[in-house]
Amino acid sequence: MKKWFCFLLVAFLIHGGVLAEEMHTGLDGYIRLDEDFYCLERDGLYRFEGTCRQQLCTVELNVRGGLVCDGETAHALSPQGEIIRMDLQSGEVTLAEHTTADMKMDRIVAYIDGWYYLLGNFSEMSFYTLYALRDGELLPIVDGAGTAFQWGENVIVGEYTYDMDSGWLCAVSIKDQRPTVQEISATAYSAAVSSDELYYWEGVASVDEGIEDVVLIRLSADGREVLAQAGTDQFYIRPFFGDFACLILNDSSDVMVFSLHDGSARRVTRGSRDFSTWNYYMEWLADPVTGTVFSYDPNSGTLYMECDGSNWETSAEYSCDLPANNSVARNGENKVLDIYGGVLIYRNDADDARLYWTM
Repeated sequence: MKKWFCFLLVAFLIHGGVLAEEMHTGLDGYIRLDEDFYCLERDGLYRFEGTCRQQLCTVELNVRGGLVCDGETAHALSPQGEIIRMDLQSGEVTLAEHTTADMKMDRIVAYIDGWYYLLGNFSEMSFYTLYALRDGELLPIVDGAGTAFQWGENVIVGEYTYDMDSGWLCAVSIKDQRPTVQEISATAYSAAVSSDELYYWEGVASVDEGIEDVVLIRLSADGREVLAQAGTDQFYIRPFFGDFACLILNDSSDVMVFSLHDGSARRVTRGSRDFSTWNYYMEWLADPVTGTVFSYDPNSGTLYMECDGSNWETSAEYSCDLPANNSVARNGENKVLDIYGGVLIYRNDADDARLYWTM
């Protein structure tokens, strides 16, 4: 029964298997389109072309309020909660929508079929409500959200959870011209999109009504496919990074790295590397140009190469210390966003007016 439900769900979500590829979202006010980087800074929208930056428009923006782009126009939030539309060619700025004054909107997530989706009214415990806004009508859609991102014509919403507690995962799509919520999983851990397919970790209920182990699932037009399963009840899931997912087995500190495209698994050798340094706050970066994969510890400000493009070998402990005079190094206040062609893109929590990059 569950299998048939998943196939029906896929058909409902994808609308005949056609996924919208033109929309891109970045919750950190930054996005990569092909070889160009677009980022929000406090005084407007910028484009990085290689290592050169160009200011496209001058308007006050919420730098962490998200960026939605279709390749021709970009949408972002102002500090006052206005939705600003920016033309990527002319730099023309227009006011698209405005939320009500008593609703605090933190991020813009997507723009689909005339509806803007926003996360707002968050509490001290980081819970959000997902709202849909169109023509001045602001609708609360999903409460208790922790994450939300666009997948084709859908917004994927995940429950805010503490550490590794499982939560629900659902999809919001338009039905009869109104946003409609459909459950994907009741025991999901984390989710991401790669190559227009949805990937997520899901717990497996045990006989004791707990969570026994987890499976890695791919949801696409072809249905629901289990790519990998952990064979232990002790595990620690790393977030998705690039085209990979990572699973650490706590009982032996072994690490499995899964390819999202073909489901192949690589067991990373322990060597001289202490996997305990792979803490919950570690960032993961995959450079699609070189095929390299890095882990980044914001506490030490050090990049570790985990894959040289073909081999996962951590025993070599190849490290790339960022320059000591660079503000990304060793201050524990940075959010690393991406690496592309050897260029590292990051934000500094102490000065969020700008986006930074370093070679």
